[in-house]
Amino acid sequence: MTPENDSRQSAIEVEEAKPEADIIWGQYISSRDDFIGELTSLITCGDIDPEYQHRAIQVLLTPDINSLSFPMPSDLYIPTRNNIDWVDEATLEQVEYVAQLLPRYIKRSKEIAGSGSLSYDVLEAKKKIDYFNQIIIKILSKLPPSQANELFNSFEFDHRYVHNSSIEDLYKNTSVDEHWKRKAAVRIHDLISQEREEDSTSKRSSAIYYSYALAGIGRSEVLPVSLEFYQEEIAYLLNVGDKDIFYQFSIISRILKFIDDPSIRHDLANRLELEYNGQYGLSIAGEILQMFPGEVALKKRLTRKMKKWQKEVEEERLRTIEEVLELDEHIGLRDEVIERMKLKP
Repeated sequence: MTPENDSRQSAIEVEEAKPEADIIWGQYISSRDDFIGELTSLITCGDIDPEYQHRAIQVLLTPDINSLSFPMPSDLYIPTRNNIDWVDEATLEQVEYVAQLLPRYIKRSKEIAGSGSLSYDVLEAKKKIDYFNQIIIKILSKLPPSQANELFNSFEFDHRYVHNSSIEDLYKNTSVDEHWKRKAAVRIHDLISQEREEDSTSKRSSAIYYSYALAGIGRSEVLPVSLEFYQEEIAYLLNVGDKDIFYQFSIISRILKFIDDPSIRHDLANRLELEYNGQYGLSIAGEILQMFPGEVALKKRLTRKMKKWQKEVEEERLRTIEEVLELDEHIGLRDEVIERMKLKP
């Protein structure tokens, strides 16, 4: 047998030594141009062996393609924010399989994201954690209680790893029982307390991020959580005492449409700060006075500001008129000069 034949024989023996599933999987990925695009179809197809569906799920979710135990191209690019509609079509067995994978994948993603660098891998890992949070929101209500509880412990709330929209999306999802939202609130309170104990000087603290999430709920037409829970969380943040929480009119106005507790409304009124913004600022101040008709201190404070702003608005108006007149005079002079430059008939 020639050396060439020996080499071919050795390759055949190595392939035959692989598990059959690895051989079939290798043939599948090598025959597909849009391999990633077809994975979701593979997962939701009813007559596919679960072995290959599990592999497809791992490929879509893994934070590290090189850590997979089956053959995959090492240079394969996997979009971080894959389409997650397949989760809605997943069987209970697949959902439970996803729930088994996510705690480990979230932990690995946090290790990558917490490396301290600003590399592409770090940014991708943070996006991946947001993606995992979205999947948890989708499957939480489908899992047995014990497994759901274990999975929810892996939901990430720390603003160093995720955007505040993860919390907002959790609270807005009406298919998620409020039991989980209250558990989330406890976790968030713990994060805020920990930051305060450490005297964190971060301008983007957990309390501020949480205030953005609660204000985001205010964009909803119908409150997606109970009024009791929402008011409890607003009151909690007001008691935190951070001056950067709930002071902008745009945020307070969203919250107020759901708040009926007089003491909370009073606290929000006392936090409100307005800066001069021309005629628009005056109209906003007028809206605020209508929102808080019984707030005497607020009325005095805003009335003083409004008088000052009205004066500044009038001064701006007069300056604008003067500028227009100067421009008209300049244009008139220019036209006169041009006429003088023309050839005489």
